[in-house]
Amino acid sequence: MQSGTKTGGLNRPLIDVFLVCGFYGAGKTTFLKNVRDELTGKRRIAFLVNEYGSTRIDGARLDKGNVIISEIEGGSIFCSCRHWDFIEALKQLSKELVDMVIMESPGLADPSPLTQDITIANAISGNVLDYRGSVCIVDAVTFIDQLDMFEAIRKQLVYSAVVLINKVDIAPARDVQMARAKISEIAPAAAIFTTVNGNLPFDRVESAVKLARQATYGKGTNTPENRPETMLLVTRKSLPGSTFQQFLAAAVGLVLRVKGHCLLDGGWCDVDFAGGRINIKRSENEGSQAEIVVILPPGSNASREIEARWNAMQG
Repeated sequence: MQSGTKTGGLNRPLIDVFLVCGFYGAGKTTFLKNVRDELTGKRRIAFLVNEYGSTRIDGARLDKGNVIISEIEGGSIFCSCRHWDFIEALKQLSKELVDMVIMESPGLADPSPLTQDITIANAISGNVLDYRGSVCIVDAVTFIDQLDMFEAIRKQLVYSAVVLINKVDIAPARDVQMARAKISEIAPAAAIFTTVNGNLPFDRVESAVKLARQATYGKGTNTPENRPETMLLVTRKSLPGSTFQQFLAAAVGLVLRVKGHCLLDGGWCDVDFAGGRINIKRSENEGSQAEIVVILPPGSNASREIEARWNAMQG
């Protein structure tokens, strides 16, 4: 063990723990891929992510290089119904030979219970988890409209030491300025950066986290009742690309997010749809079937309509 290395219980090196939060489609997974690529060979990293479906959509996109992926299936890591799943996942990761754990929060998760859950996980893991802070990523194009609609976005900002205003390459300058002003009002102690594709050297993130005065976490508002509804659409067929894009375009205003992996015109593709923007690109991975996750607002009654359109598209 090197001189100066922080140690926890049983004289084990401490594991740095970070949270990455932000609304659906803001660029969290892209940011995590950047961190993975930058730190591979320098740090031993574990990611804790939420998953839906057997194809491990986020896990598969991050699972490259020398990283460990831990997944909680079917819901928010901070939801009261998954409270102990989250704690158990952290406990298991504390046993791995990693330097850092980065947790990815779902788009509508209120991170208020975080420190309490980490305290519990730490107590049963030999006190080796060192929570460093939260990084919130916002979409410069849609942030202002979303902020007034979803209280969780405000909570994510309040508890964040670092905020990335992402996608500034496609956002009007006025929207970026408005986003910066509103974030400074909500989280005055947070360090704010503007980014394209979530690119920011991780040493700048760590330095900013060290200097930030972090807000005290409080009682969470995550319950099964206010969780977004999730649908999993599955097919083994190859879908026409143009028809699939029409299917996504018809979902504008009905869904918070569409994300998945499907076979389009004979080629496997990764699909992302949020904020009315469709992003389809060739995938590095193939599969036995297409799986598309659709996330709807809490209380939505659009699932039958979306399922009917999905079935009709397949003929």
